[in-house]
Amino acid sequence: MIEMNDETALKIMTHKVFNNASVKIAGQFNTSLDEAKADLMYEIANHRGVLQVVGDELTAHQLAHINSC
Repeated sequence: MIEMNDETALKIMTHKVFNNASVKIAGQFNTSLDEAKADLMYEIANHRGVLQVVGDELTAHQLAHINSC
């Protein structure tokens, strides 16, 4: 998993969409809001790491094609 700096984590955790998603997760899984936020942050960080690994493997031509879409 790729590490996320404190500033990035704070921006994510204070975003309205993050908070709304956390409330929905807590309700659907009958868990605390803090646990839902922690789980969601873990998933975001893990997903970010996967994207970084994939991005590192792309050629310059592939990146240019993606960015042109």
